[in-house]
Amino acid sequence: MKNIFVLVTILGHLPVILSAKRKGSDNMKHILIVEDDNLLNKTLTYNLELDGYTITSVLNARTAAESLKTNIFDLVLLDINLPDGNGYDLCRLIKPEHPDTVVIFLTANDQESNQIRGYEAGAVDYITKPFSISALQRKIKAMFAMSSIVYAAEKKEIAVSVDCPENLIISHDSKWTSEALFNLLDNAVKYTPSGGKISVSVVQWEMYVEVKVTDTGKGISESNQAAIFRRFYREEEVHDQQGVGIGLYLAREIVTRQGGYIKVVSELRQGSEFSIMLPVR
Repeated sequence: MKNIFVLVTILGHLPVILSAKRKGSDNMKHILIVEDDNLLNKTLTYNLELDGYTITSVLNARTAAESLKTNIFDLVLLDINLPDGNGYDLCRLIKPEHPDTVVIFLTANDQESNQIRGYEAGAVDYITKPFSISALQRKIKAMFAMSSIVYAAEKKEIAVSVDCPENLIISHDSKWTSEALFNLLDNAVKYTPSGGKISVSVVQWEMYVEVKVTDTGKGISESNQAAIFRRFYREEEVHDQQGVGIGLYLAREIVTRQGGYIKVVSELRQGSEFSIMLPVR
């Protein structure tokens, strides 16, 4: 499922674990911070606890390894240069025993070779210091929001697949583009029946990069396809589903403000295709 992480990297380095068997989205998330800079360690702990996460913070690799023996973590924020080892080796220890645990490196090592080494060790993101604490908080929130979609898809036994080139890079607002993609995926899971399929594909055209979300859901009549992008619009037959009818409106606003557009192809009872078209700059 390597391309899943590539897709996430393109859309803002958000580690969306589409293949992982995650716990229910209502469970409090447990984060392990492995950082030998005491001030940064305390700052991360303070801010992430304010966000409602359970935090275990350690200053070295040995204590981190001990914590991993007795706890299951949703996320590990991992420094590379530790006083008693390095983060690469610790990451390689984590992945075989805890394949669903997401690892993000936080490091001053900004060389490309180090980044490649980090991804090869099993991390899904590599953040260089100094970095914005608030930006990291947004990434983590987005990651866990996406995990709720994964959980909902698993409950309905919906198969999710991703087809994405590994060498594709686009310029965009990662925070807001990820929000738009979240809204499309959330709708796809919500309106696809149990046992259905959702596919995500990324294609580079001459002037745009297309991120397409295809589902085998209820479909949308041609007469309603323009209306679904209106704020607070909801079709009569979906009022039993949670929501206020703002997700597609926001997705279109987000993409339009970046010089792109969203298109939809759909038929009743034949599923839908939503495409985010982002300009190549």
